[in-house]
Amino acid sequence: MESTFPKKIIMSAGVALAACMAFSIPAAAQSASPTPSYDDAGSGYKVISSVEIGARALDVNGDDNKYRSDLNYRAGIRLFDSSFSIENKNSDNKLLDSAFVSVSGWGSDPTGSFRLNLDKTGIYKFESSVRRVRYFNYLNKHAINESTLRGQHNFNTLHDFGDFDLTLFPESNFRVKLGYSYNTTDGPGNYTLRFRSDQFQVGSSIKTDSKDLR
Repeated sequence: MESTFPKKIIMSAGVALAACMAFSIPAAAQSASPTPSYDDAGSGYKVISSVEIGARALDVNGDDNKYRSDLNYRAGIRLFDSSFSIENKNSDNKLLDSAFVSVSGWGSDPTGSFRLNLDKTGIYKFESSVRRVRYFNYLNKHAINESTLRGQHNFNTLHDFGDFDLTLFPESNFRVKLGYSYNTTDGPGNYTLRFRSDQFQVGSSIKTDSKDLR
């Protein structure tokens, strides 16, 4: 038994903001003469960014479980594809030469990702990636509870996983590499057990957690 797909899936109202900029931040105060460009400054930062923010309203006319099992978009604020990068022109700066941040689908979307990269030539290189997946499955399938006519194989879990890698002295013949990864899943889930042709629903709480240090 399959539920009828919702007649009205999403009624959305969104506002998006996008900004792009490229400019230099001089390392020291300049005279009254025109501010030098990034290429002529000899020091400073070059920043490029793009930000998109939106909001979603949601109205489902039909089976909410069917809608969430297929799409699982939620009402609320979401961060669309956004990025931020910075390049350092000043070689004397001891912190970083470049940095990059990107975010996609974070917030009310079922999936989202975050990325951060940093590096300083000759000193270190850092790379990281974090992802999130909201999984929902509640359909009327072959395993049916006769009293509720609802599926008995159901899941509503949040899956987070990420990787972090650091390389010291990346341009040297002697390099040190460190890494850390994690993978977690948490949420309720049901399955069925057959005993002498009788079927029993087993409620469970799914919780997995793995970490890797290398």
